[in-house]
Amino acid sequence: MSVYRTPEARLSSVREVRNALLASRRAVLTTHLNADGDGAGCEAALVSWLRANGTEAWIINPTVFPDAYRFLVEHSGWVVEAGSPLAQDLCDQADLAVVLDTGEVPRIGRVRNLIRELKTVVVDHHQPGDQPIGGISLRDPDACATGELLFDILLAAKGPWPVTSLQGMYAAILTDTGGFRFSNATPGAHRVVAELIAMGVDPEEMHERVYGAAPLKRYRLLRHALTRWSSTRRRGSPGWSSPPKRSGSWAPPRTTWKGWWTYPEGSKARVWGYSSVRPPPAR
Repeated sequence: MSVYRTPEARLSSVREVRNALLASRRAVLTTHLNADGDGAGCEAALVSWLRANGTEAWIINPTVFPDAYRFLVEHSGWVVEAGSPLAQDLCDQADLAVVLDTGEVPRIGRVRNLIRELKTVVVDHHQPGDQPIGGISLRDPDACATGELLFDILLAAKGPWPVTSLQGMYAAILTDTGGFRFSNATPGAHRVVAELIAMGVDPEEMHERVYGAAPLKRYRLLRHALTRWSSTRRRGSPGWSSPPKRSGSWAPPRTTWKGWWTYPEGSKARVWGYSSVRPPPAR
């Protein structure tokens, strides 16, 4: 018996998006600049689901697909570099563009021109901004991650449930809730995760693959950050560090920064972020 139910307020949009996805025969998927676990995980999940339904689908991002999440993509050939002639050809032949984990025009960078003339679906859990992407949309800031909204879509479609789709949605929720530590790790988020685990996702394996391996550059950045760590003496006050002033050969991409601030928790400082300027006062 299912422990999760799609919130009533989402149902109409979920069904509209589901129908648009099932009607597509050739789709391109994209997410925001510097894709994180939510955006990349949802792309991996959706590309497998679409192909399981007979739709040709590819991932075309404005920046490189993060190495940390490539294990989620069923076939490496499904990820295409945005500046390549193949990306242009695929977009010219597509009948649908799907934008995941953002709904803002500037956030999809150079992909905007590739999909400008395509029918578009947006699935996102962020508050709408000043330059929204038009088209059919499923947007709900109450969702813990875009992975939760994607689960709603697949649930409404009654599957299928490829293993890589299950793992992609799990990774999306795992990373966007900070390993289920953040306030968006709601009861609904845990119910979705319970469903994914019941269908075969191994939490230990996923944690190891997402968090248990990292490039050496990440640890060099961590060393840099911790040696420059500052915080006020007041308990629970913000802490901060500063990025390298020059990009050396060890400097990692922005996607590598995410999560490093968990390390100074032993200092009892409330960590605000990684910044070259002092952060605002704690609320």
